Amino acid sequence: DKKLILKYQDKIVGEIDLDFLHNGMPTVKRRAICKRKEIIKEIDWEIKDYNELLINILKNENVASKEWIIRQYDLEVQGGTVLKPLLEGSPSDGVVLKPLKEKDIGIAVACGINPSYGEISPYWMAASVVDEALRNITCCGGDINKTGILDNFCFGNPEREEVMGDIVETCFGAYFAAKGYGVPFISGKDSLYNEFKSGKKIIAIPPTLLISAVSVVPNINKTPTSYFKKPKSKIVLIGETYNELGGSIYFSLFNKNFGKVPKVNPEKGKRIMEKIFQAINQGLIISIHDLSDGGLGTTLSEMTFTNNLGCKIDLEKVLLGEDIKRPDVILFSESNTRFLCEIEENRIEEFLNFMADIKLAIIGEVIEDERLIINYQNKNLIDLEIRILKESWEKGLSSKI
Repeated sequence: DKKLILKYQDKIVGEIDLDFLHNGMPTVKRRAICKRKEIIKEIDWEIKDYNELLINILKNENVASKEWIIRQYDLEVQGGTVLKPLLEGSPSDGVVLKPLKEKDIGIAVACGINPSYGEISPYWMAASVVDEALRNITCCGGDINKTGILDNFCFGNPEREEVMGDIVETCFGAYFAAKGYGVPFISGKDSLYNEFKSGKKIIAIPPTLLISAVSVVPNINKTPTSYFKKPKSKIVLIGETYNELGGSIYFSLFNKNFGKVPKVNPEKGKRIMEKIFQAINQGLIISIHDLSDGGLGTTLSEMTFTNNLGCKIDLEKVLLGEDIKRPDVILFSESNTRFLCEIEENRIEEFLNFMADIKLAIIGEVIEDERLIINYQNKNLIDLEIRILKESWEKGLSSKI
């Protein structure tokens, strides 16, 4: 009789008509207006001290170490955590678990999130966090072709048309990236109505999409880590850098909300990630870290922390996707689908030959000196001890709480 009937000890305790269950509630109709747009302006300031700027970026609460929070939870899942979120100093891009004792197969888990992008472009925010989650999976040795993703939509009141517009744009951006990368949404949830009203003022969270990704790691013994390991190794930056500072950590230091939010090219990105996955399993990459919050400057700094091995970088070697004259843009742009790799000196030619169809550049090398040195036009923009960088990163968040 097309009813859902619930029984307890042979007594009916619940009964509902299926037609009412599925069709009884009227369809909710919402009005959506998309108001947000990028504002393109030229940077109208000059940087006097790049050392101080990098230190302030590492201290930023969205970049700084979250160790004191992470340590509140059990990192050892039944003793099977192969790649931990913290690596004796350097942060990991994700984690890898070993679920089966008798096999070396692993499961990688990683995330992507950036509410700052959502305040400018919910569409490209969504696409960017899908890209970030997949980048992090790739850095953990995960196979992008055996990856599933989950969404968590966090927004204000969807009954307000501008909030509904943000949700619609976010859905389109997430669909674009997931479809382009060929990764399925296997689950998800929403957290709406995250706002309150004080008098006539409404305070709501920014449009936010959290993407979590899970993937297969075929051999946990080849799982890479994110810190430098050998002096004289070559440092390779995979991917192109664009003038994309909208929503960036760099601009947040100056309270600027203009600029282009990083865009995503799934066709190009998937090819890059597939190639990196193959290179990892051939042992060509001994360390890898993705570029995200804070751009190249942050990633280079974080890779020095664990072994206190420094690096010397030529910023003019960075492969640009467009004409960029300012070193601060190159150093702190947050363009998507970029990876920093450490390649042993005696295998660099083999690596370059294998990656011949991928856009990349050798931008420097690992050094024994415990310093981060970044050169531009024959001048040292940055020359800092690792000790200072690490201290800034470690105490940045806890010092503000």
